Amino acid sequence: MDKQNYKIHFEKDKRLIPFLFLLPELNYLGTEEIAGIIYFKFSPEAIVIKAINAFYNRTAPMIHPIDLLESVDRFKNELYKAKNITM
Repeated sequence: MDKQNYKIHFEKDKRLIPFLFLLPELNYLGTEEIAGIIYFKFSPEAIVIKAINAFYNRTAPMIHPIDLLESVDRFKNELYKAKNITM
């Protein structure tokens, strides 16, 4: 494993985060507030970047609608928790 695999990706795009939650090859590491913005942390960064590129290029794997809706709910719950912690 190279050093890139140990890097953490910080994401704030509310369209991407539910998608990233669904990828089994990624690890969700929680949230972090920086300058009033809540970021969701994922690793390994190299795989996150590949997934984001696939998302925007419309080459990402298809996701079942129920899984996506459940992931959106998870995003909302995690965001709510993060907001309550930082307040």
